[in-house]
Amino acid sequence: MKSVRILLASLTIPFLVNCQFNDTLTKWIETENVTALGRIFANIAPLGQYASDGDPGAVAAAPSTDNPNYYYQITPPID
Repeated sequence: MKSVRILLASLTIPFLVNCQFNDTLTKWIETENVTALGRIFANIAPLGQYASDGDPGAVAAAPSTDNPNYYYQITPPID
């Protein structure tokens, strides 16, 4: 009987740990999704906070202008 309890515990504990990890990961993904999309849109001109001076539709790939200054812009091809 003791070996059955040990077997059940060895099957149950990893499942419980995995469920807790999955809940944490799911919450992080939901939060990160909102953050990432917000930052992507902040880099798209002309409405983006970091690309307000760019051409419409341009994406500020690296919006830093100080320490270090590496402001780069990606513009879509014109057809």
